[in-house]
Amino acid sequence: MAQSNVEETTRQAPVQDGAGNALWNVLRRTDTSVVLATLILFVIFSFSNSSFLTPFNLFNVARTASLYVLIALGQAMVIIVGGMNLSLGAIGGLTVVVAGWCMDTMGWSPWIAVPLAMLTGILCGAFNGYVIVKSKLNSFIVTLASLFIFTGLVQGISQGFPYSNIPKEFTMLGRDLGSGKA
Repeated sequence: MAQSNVEETTRQAPVQDGAGNALWNVLRRTDTSVVLATLILFVIFSFSNSSFLTPFNLFNVARTASLYVLIALGQAMVIIVGGMNLSLGAIGGLTVVVAGWCMDTMGWSPWIAVPLAMLTGILCGAFNGYVIVKSKLNSFIVTLASLFIFTGLVQGISQGFPYSNIPKEFTMLGRDLGSGKA
């Protein structure tokens, strides 16, 4: 009797074939649930709303997603090297405010404002990196502090008001589907 209990407890689940095992390994991953949920929502929205699969809506979804993809790529580079950047959103906000301030308040061309805004983002990232390396502080702490600094700069420069004198040629970027219509 004791011997049969040992056999039952040591018995393992049957081994699946190669394709079934590979599928099971993919489904067990935590990121698979996000992809599956996205696909399920895509199918639900496609059937529930006739305008979901229109080129205009798909373009808007792709345009919105591209912003988050760019932010995720920036954060991924930091995470790959073992750090954490909490100030990424504030840096993005500061670059937009600098570009808007240059075009609206200063009256500069987008050809000057956009590179200046990009330079601002690069300098903010370099500032974070310099402080982290020289002070040997955790990147979480440094970027949390710089998050507040950059957010303060955004509020100080913009005073919380939107910029309205942006050149029309610049605001039309990203709106066209290639048809010449806005």
